[in-house]
Amino acid sequence: MNPYARLCDSCGHEKPLGQYRGKAKTCKACTAAQGRRKRAVPANQRAARDRRYRALYGISLAEYERMARRQRWRCAICDRKAYPAGSRLVVDHNHATGEARGLLCQPCNSALGLMGEKAERLVSAAKYLMDRGNYRDLHT
Repeated sequence: MNPYARLCDSCGHEKPLGQYRGKAKTCKACTAAQGRRKRAVPANQRAARDRRYRALYGISLAEYERMARRQRWRCAICDRKAYPAGSRLVVDHNHATGEARGLLCQPCNSALGLMGEKAERLVSAAKYLMDRGNYRDLHT
């Protein structure tokens, strides 16, 4: 056996030591494949989402789903379903306090962020659009 190679416990192939993390017995490719298989399990996906919501927003996945049901699975600002299609509603939160405020579609969440979460900027933007014509039917 080559002193600069190791036999992978998962696939059984001899691979250069650079294909392993430290003293691991499973190569990087097999480790990555195992991770993908684990993440593909719906229960694991839900658990990961729950951990992410708790870490980032201080709410559980169950709380997220309660908020979504209260909002009829629609954006709290524009009342559309999650947009673009296939995406999820985003947890909108106060960046100063971390408090979750509601669920928004991606464009509305981005708009708030781009306006610096300043209510007066949003009011000015709304007044600007209202003064210069009705654009309501363009983006339904």
